[in-house]
Amino acid sequence: SPAWLGWLMWGLVAMLYLLGFFQRMAPAVMVDELMRDFDISGALMGNLSATYFYSYAAMQIPSGLLVDKIGPRRLSSIACLISGFGVLTFAWGPNIWFAYSGRFLIGASVAVAFVTCMKLAGHWFPANKFATVTGVALLLGNIGGVLAGVPLSEAVAGVGWRTAMAASGIIALVTAAVMWLVVRDDPSAYGYASHAH
Repeated sequence: SPAWLGWLMWGLVAMLYLLGFFQRMAPAVMVDELMRDFDISGALMGNLSATYFYSYAAMQIPSGLLVDKIGPRRLSSIACLISGFGVLTFAWGPNIWFAYSGRFLIGASVAVAFVTCMKLAGHWFPANKFATVTGVALLLGNIGGVLAGVPLSEAVAGVGWRTAMAASGIIALVTAAVMWLVVRDDPSAYGYASHAH
């Protein structure tokens, strides 16, 4: 398959990895707003941030099993959809329990991002490109973390944390739809030879 097509397939799935890093870091720039809006203490704020990691950690083994069972296209599309709904639940939730639920859904869904990227890379790229693809994945993750810094802080100051978060949730939903329509698990779906063993 042409190199550009492989990067397109992989890049769309890697967007979930970028969004996952963004959501991981996002609460750090909204601490005051979250504590005020939900009327919570610093301890509860810490728990709210950590809810992402609880579900993220719990999904590590199931992520591998799921990607082998249903394929990276289906898993990443569904995960991105759930992530978008989780972000919107977090952004529009009227109380702390909605915020917890939203963060839990975000963590559980984006936990599949890296393993789906690697699974897809094994089909769309030759073995000698695997290290490059892995490095680009980590770069995209770090870009997501950077976007959750000053850019998000400016957005929060400009439009409020709920609107900023809701916008990122809508981006996740759009990404999920594009993934479902464009991404295929193997180049054979587009008439090309696969790189999978």
